[in-house]
Amino acid sequence: MKVMNYRLAATCFLLAGAALPGQALALSGCINCHAKPAMLERMLVNKQVELGELSVAERTAQLEVNPAAMGSHGELACGDCHRPLADGNTGWHPAIELDPSADGGSVCGDCHGEEMVTNFRHSLHYTVNGIAKGLTERLAQTPNAQELFEQMHTDTGEGCAACHATCGQCHVSQPNYAGGGLLNKHQFQKQPQTEKTCETCHYENAETHKEVDAHATKYGMTCLDCHTNMVEFHGRDINYIPQGRYFGDGPKVSKTGPFEQTQKQDVVQVKCEECHQDKVEDHTELLSGKRALINHNDSLKCTACHTQPYTNCFGCHEDSPESLGTWEQFKRVAKGALGQVGEDENIKLGLSVAGDPHSKLVPLSHSGGVSKDSQAVVDLNNPDTKSYWVPFAAHFVSKNPLATPEARASKRMCENCHNTDNDIFLKESDVQLGVTDPVSERQWIVPQSRLPKH
Repeated sequence: MKVMNYRLAATCFLLAGAALPGQALALSGCINCHAKPAMLERMLVNKQVELGELSVAERTAQLEVNPAAMGSHGELACGDCHRPLADGNTGWHPAIELDPSADGGSVCGDCHGEEMVTNFRHSLHYTVNGIAKGLTERLAQTPNAQELFEQMHTDTGEGCAACHATCGQCHVSQPNYAGGGLLNKHQFQKQPQTEKTCETCHYENAETHKEVDAHATKYGMTCLDCHTNMVEFHGRDINYIPQGRYFGDGPKVSKTGPFEQTQKQDVVQVKCEECHQDKVEDHTELLSGKRALINHNDSLKCTACHTQPYTNCFGCHEDSPESLGTWEQFKRVAKGALGQVGEDENIKLGLSVAGDPHSKLVPLSHSGGVSKDSQAVVDLNNPDTKSYWVPFAAHFVSKNPLATPEARASKRMCENCHNTDNDIFLKESDVQLGVTDPVSERQWIVPQSRLPKH
């Protein structure tokens, strides 16, 4: 018989464990199938369980549970976390909560403390508030903004919110966005597997990072070799998070509280100096000679020089047949049509802290507008809907400093910044409405007083 009544199956599983002691008793009802890979394989081959696009072996690995790998969690009954749902079924047993931590970790807080859960619920990983904020602002001039927001953001399959993280989707399973499935036979992993967790949502950073960044290409480093502070994952203490708007419910909702707005200033804790203090000292002497008017280390982030062009929105959207007419203008700017054709024009240097004229300078990436199928309004004369420059993550580190066309021609790296036009800096003239380059973000502009003198 290929199909068993799911209620009968559940009863059989529970009865089968009635005489088993300890850990086995706690798990027996489920492990009658989930701890037996041969049985899982047969069920998959006979199409009794959903296979999807995976091979039988891959899907088996996603479903297999090894009680010994679960440590102290194995002392709990499966139902202590995977609580039954009121209705529905999976075909083999009553429907259960597949991700018990989907609400932000209530079930985890029972053992790990409510403070961790509360902080996490206000973090960017859980709320995806930074992405929701950007989308809300881009839809500011668009009719039916709330409806479009829900289509673009809330869609659990393809929307922005699909990258929303939970405790379990890092420490037990792959994120839902990557198809879900257990990482290692239900082992609770203190340190997640970066390829199957971090990189599935941060894929643009991860893919390009692995191809071009010396940390990955030369030394084989992973995300967690640098990102070691738990604040970056679990969130800051909410007592230190300023009050801000929660954007996850869309433009019509004005819910406020201690919700993170961006990772740029206070969330990300990694600093190059933590590993490269000797280089900082060398560069202080190198870049602060007798004729130097400033200490470059006080004025620039390391990545202002040691960076590479960023694979941004244009990498996916530039060839879309559904793009707006104005998208062609966005493309030409990114491709370098305003100067020498190349990728360097995709980078400018700007303030690292929005609106702070004294903050260090960092690379800015040129982000695109929105595609036609979003139905969002794009008006080149309106700063709310034009494309913009934003600081990008420092995942594209090059040993050799960035070389602009001027620097290549002179064979002097100083020419990156010290050229007659100061092209590499984001200036007021770059963001004026109506100019060829359709950008509008004024908060990153480098003040005139900080531009190199010639």
